[in-house]
Amino acid sequence: MIPQTSYERSALPRTEILDTARRALDDDALSPDEARELVRLLRVHVGLLAPQVEELARSLPVGEQGRSLALASVEEAQRKLRAGPTAGIGPERRAQQLARICRALVFHEEELRRARTRTLST
Repeated sequence: MIPQTSYERSALPRTEILDTARRALDDDALSPDEARELVRLLRVHVGLLAPQVEELARSLPVGEQGRSLALASVEEAQRKLRAGPTAGIGPERRAQQLARICRALVFHEEELRRARTRTLST
């Protein structure tokens, strides 16, 4: 039996995360102040999502569908967080990068949760 992860005990508000990501990826131009605020929010979301997705992925057996892809996304998210503000990239572009990472992590979380349910039921 696979033990319950801390991720399952404290799920993040996916709707809020996806709404923030959508704002960053919207076609309308953001003001620099709006973009900086979205970068701040998205960094928090990525910082919370990445370890939880990693924990969920690692709780599944090696070879489980989606596990390695989720871990690769977590590694990319961690690289982006460590990079901090990147020279030559404005806040709007940075917000878009982080928004894409958030969406990917939410996708992986959903897929891993389904895989975990399948694993627990067998």
